[in-house]
Formats: sequence, structure tokens, C-alpha cells
Amino acid sequence: MRIGITGYLIAQTVLQSAAVVLIFLCIFLLEEVGGQISRALEAGLELTRIPYMMALIAPPIFGYALPLSLLIGMFRVFLRLRENGELVSITNTGLRPGYFLALAVWLGVTGIMVSLFLSGFVEPLSRYAHRTELFYAQKEAVQKGIKRGDVRNLNGYVAAAPNGRDERDVGVFVVDTNPKTFQRLISADRVVVEETATDGTYTANLENMRILFLGREAVGRSSPTGKEDNLLRKQREMPTAISAPSFARTLNVGAFASLPPRHFRDDQLTLNELLPWSTVAGQSTPKQILRGTGIVVQSMLCLIATLSALLAVCLTRSTASMVVLPAFAGGLVAIDFAFGALARFLSQAGWQPLFPSLVGQTVLVGITGVMAYRLTMGGAFLKPSRSAD
Repeated sequence: MRIGITGYLIAQTVLQSAAVVLIFLCIFLLEEVGGQISRALEAGLELTRIPYMMALIAPPIFGYALPLSLLIGMFRVFLRLRENGELVSITNTGLRPGYFLALAVWLGVTGIMVSLFLSGFVEPLSRYAHRTELFYAQKEAVQKGIKRGDVRNLNGYVAAAPNGRDERDVGVFVVDTNPKTFQRLISADRVVVEETATDGTYTANLENMRILFLGREAVGRSSPTGKEDNLLRKQREMPTAISAPSFARTLNVGAFASLPPRHFRDDQLTLNELLPWSTVAGQSTPKQILRGTGIVVQSMLCLIATLSALLAVCLTRSTASMVVLPAFAGGLVAIDFAFGALARFLSQAGWQPLFPSLVGQTVLVGITGVMAYRLTMGGAFLKPSRSAD
């Protein structure tokens, strides 16, 4: 009997919490879909890869949504059971009110483990996979060249391949903007990219190439110092247009798209690589420790959320049914903000932010647990209010 009741309560809480997480996830993805499609098209990524790219940017939302979803999901389940009189029926089977407190602790600890796994391991690895996907798409676009009718944006170069009469010949029109000097327009009737070595070096052959320099007169007349320095003099003396029947340029794909190792980016380090005892690439930096502290502190909110859900159920009566849950949700957000500010202050002061933050979170969990225990042992947790939801 007890196992069946426990399984039912856990299943209902998980379902309600998953629904809340799904809502947060949909809102987040709707805000990001435009930017992701733009970045994918600029890198030459196929549209069929967009869902995979969206899945790679989804993990960061779980760290924020999981505590709130546990609070809302557990609150809805236990409030409905109380208003239907089912909590009284459960206690009549021999289960004490303290059983619900133990269940809340178990759900909170499980939430902590899930949050640490998602935020500490899945999220940084998905960020790296996202960057890797864009890198190889960009590299492949450079190697294969531009297709007829395509427009590409690559590290400050905007390239377009207009339609032509001959399907074998693909022309190109490139805009190269240098804000300190001038704008350069490059066009060619035909472009062929050939691999010349196995180290990422390619040769681009342009036929009937034309280059037009814009803004040269203005550059040649003035300078920030009032005098014409060597750079400006060279720019003024260069012609405003250049043409050539053929032109070859050696390209290094690495100059257009580089993929630094994962350990070069703090947001792509896993939790065990961020904390003070990490031995990856030497001792962790204060910035890395601060990020790891934020992940641990944020995961602890899951236990505070489940204990707060019991408090919210006890305090929700007919006169305060629409106030309690938003107040506790706002409290979770405030706790996250406060401990984040505390960790940043300790880090800037040269102190270790992880252990003081953990002590503070533990004290807060203890206070919340004591309050939840005292209220669940009373009749407010089991007795239905006058207005049922």
C-alpha cells in the first residue's frame, strides 16, 4: 500500500513538473529560434539540421526551470489531494504527516542530482557540440564554395552567387568592409576552389575578376591627426578599380573558421572541471570557480522548492489562494539572485565562494525544513479549505 501511494505521488509530481518545464522550454526556444536560423544560414548549415541545433541550446533552461517546476508541480498535486480529502484518506492508512516531509526531501534531493547533471555536464557539452556543428558547417561551406543563388556571411565577408546562363560556371560577388579604411567590392565571372594540400590550404581561382574601392577620396583627404600618415597615403595612391582576367589566392580554412578546444571556454567546462579541486589545465581560475558555485547553488534550490511547496499548501486557504504560490516562486528567484550576488562579492574579495554559499544554503534548507515539519504536523496541511480549486 505504502509503495503504491508513494509511486502515485511521485508520478503525479513528475508529470506536473514536466508540464511546467515544457512551458518554460517552449518560451525559451521561441525566443531563440530566429537567431539560431540566422546563424545556421550564415554558416551554410542545412535547414534539416535546425531541430538538432535547437535541441543543443535547450539544456541551459533546465537549471532555471527545474526548481520552479518542482515548486509548482508539487504544490498543485498536494493542494488537489488536500481539497479532495485524499490526504486524510492516506493518513488513515497509517502514514504519518511526516511521511510527506520525507517525500518532499527525497524529491528535492533527486532534483538536485538531476540539476547538477543537466547544468554541470549536459549543458557545457551541448554548448561545445553546438559550436562544433557551426564550425564544420562553416568549414564545409568554405571548402565546397558558394552555390548559385546563395548568400553567405563569413567573418565580415558577404558573398553572393548570382544566377548565370551556364550551370557549370558560378560567379561571385563579395563585399569586404574595413571600417578603418574603405569598402571593397569584388566580383568574378567564375570561381573554382581546389584543394592543394591536406593541411586545410585551398586555392581560389577567379576568372575576370574586378575590384572596386569605395570611399577612397574621403580617406585620402583627412586623418584623425590632421596629417596624412603613411597608411592613408598608400590608400590614396592605390587605384579605385582593379581588373584581371585571372587571379589565384591561397586560402587557409582555419583563418575563416577556428575551433578552439573545449577547455578554452569557461561555459563549456563541466562541473568537475570548474570546482576548486579541478586539475584540468592547472588550477581553476576564480571565474571558473564562480561559475561552478553558481551551478551548485542553483541546484540546491530544488530542495528548497519541494519544502516550500509543503509550506505553500499549508498556508493556502480560501482568503489567500491566489497569493501564496506566486510569493514562494518570487522567493525562489530572490534566493537565487541573493546567493549569486554573494558568490560574486566573495570572489571579487579574493575569498572562496563555494563553501560559504553551501553553508548559507544548508542553513536556509534547515529553516525551511523545520517550518515545513511544524506545519505539516498540524491540521492545516490535511484539512481542506472552504474553496476548492
